[in-house]
Amino acid sequence: MADRVVLGAYASAPAGLEANPGVEARWYELVGQIEGAVGIEAPYRGGFHSLGAERFASLLPAGWSVYVATLPLSMDGVRKDARYGLASDDEGARAAAIADIHTVFEGVLELNDALGRDAVKAVHLTSAPQTLNAKSSWESMARSLETLTSWRWGSTQLVLEHADAPEPPLAVEKGFLPLAAEIQAILRAREATGVHFGQLLNWGRSAVEGRSPVTPLAHLTQAMAAGTLAGYFFSGASAVGGTLGAAWKDAHNPISSYDPSSLLTPAGIAQIVGKLPDHAYIGVKVADSKSSADIRQRVLALALTAEAVVAAVAGNREMGGKP
Repeated sequence: MADRVVLGAYASAPAGLEANPGVEARWYELVGQIEGAVGIEAPYRGGFHSLGAERFASLLPAGWSVYVATLPLSMDGVRKDARYGLASDDEGARAAAIADIHTVFEGVLELNDALGRDAVKAVHLTSAPQTLNAKSSWESMARSLETLTSWRWGSTQLVLEHADAPEPPLAVEKGFLPLAAEIQAILRAREATGVHFGQLLNWGRSAVEGRSPVTPLAHLTQAMAAGTLAGYFFSGASAVGGTLGAAWKDAHNPISSYDPSSLLTPAGIAQIVGKLPDHAYIGVKVADSKSSADIRQRVLALALTAEAVVAAVAGNREMGGKP
């Protein structure tokens, strides 16, 4: 497993960051100083930056890799059309989602060109739409994955990110396909194309789905048994709610030492890290539960959580676990 982390820093960034170039540059400078960080997860909504790929490339710390989050794009699509998504059984809505991922593909090529290297390591896809509001299936998801392989992604891996799935009578946050269905889609698409699609899990989203800090380990065990796991991100969740929102929201709570309402603890992180396979990349995506106007405080929430993850990896090695 990687001993360095990918940062989903956009979750802790202040609003309107791109409108203030000086603050934005300082933000990326501070994020780049987080010990153990070697990459960033960047959301894609028609581009990586309002001023284009060149501007985004200029902000990245030297040598960093990029992992693309398409969940914001998916949520925008679902809000406009409940049937929208790569797993949709409605062919028109599925085609619209595929067309949007093609814009991501073009953006990946543009960013790699701006950086002069193959910097984009993975694109994180979703299994929208919300299953309670529209018909979807693992078969449709598999067909979409197969279609995406017709484009020349180079060294960029296509990874299906698991959000929370419906667990009646519990309310959902994202409500996409169940993990088992996503695994079926990945395995079918691998068989049909020979392409090694992967899967991304997120501690907080698994906890939200099951309303329990036990669910993340159950999901990890399931994905590892299927051989689909590519990466694992650490976000927290809260059973009681707090400054980031009500209980069991996909709020990206930071580690409990920073946010006392968070269920994400050093012990919980260590439990997962001890199970991760050698090839898995590790990420941290948290918000600032203090909602500080000071960007240094916002970076601290991210840094403390990343520190705990890096420490867990080092501790696992010392105990003779997998590197």
